[in-house]
Amino acid sequence: MLWETGQSLVHSVEATHCTYDMSNCFQARSVPVIFNHSSNIGYTTGGMNLTVEGHGFNGNVSATLDGVDCAVTRVSDFSFSCTT
Repeated sequence: MLWETGQSLVHSVEATHCTYDMSNCFQARSVPVIFNHSSNIGYTTGGMNLTVEGHGFNGNVSATLDGVDCAVTRVSDFSFSCTT
């Protein structure tokens, strides 16, 4: 099952890796992937906690829901939480 996550800005992380003699190099790129979220309904007044699960999250996570900021309260490699 796929979740519709709306539009998101992707902050990619790139690294260049080469063989020991520098004869063959390639770039690796990592982008966040969302697998699940804790709810798709909430209060119109805000104040609801939301957990997003996936991988590739780092300490610079920001989230908006329907154009409104969701204050990030916790970030790990596999999930983040925010409060609407």
